[in-house]
Amino acid sequence: NMLILSRSKFFAEALRFILHDLVGEVRVIDSWDDLEHLLSRGKYNVVVCDISCVENSGEQNFRNIKSISPDSKVVVFSFDPPGKHRDFVAKIGADGYINRPLNPSAVLDSFKDLD
Repeated sequence: NMLILSRSKFFAEALRFILHDLVGEVRVIDSWDDLEHLLSRGKYNVVVCDISCVENSGEQNFRNIKSISPDSKVVVFSFDPPGKHRDFVAKIGADGYINRPLNPSAVLDSFKDLD
């Protein structure tokens, strides 16, 4: 199961379309409060969130996700090329990074690596 935190409905729907054969359920939310609530109530294998949801309070927000759902993989996304956030993504310990616009084969490859 996948939980996506995004204010972009287009991005969430594009991910859902790309991953429809790989992921059973995709839940889309647009607020940090909803994320904490849903993580505490259900099991999500993967959490995908806009880099802005972890950027300002990055490490603390990431630790919050991991403390609520320690087995979940966390993937961040941005419009920026991967090199721009490589150090930040490594610093917080995220399990992956997706940049937009979405390249379907790159997205599928990045999620297959999360098994």
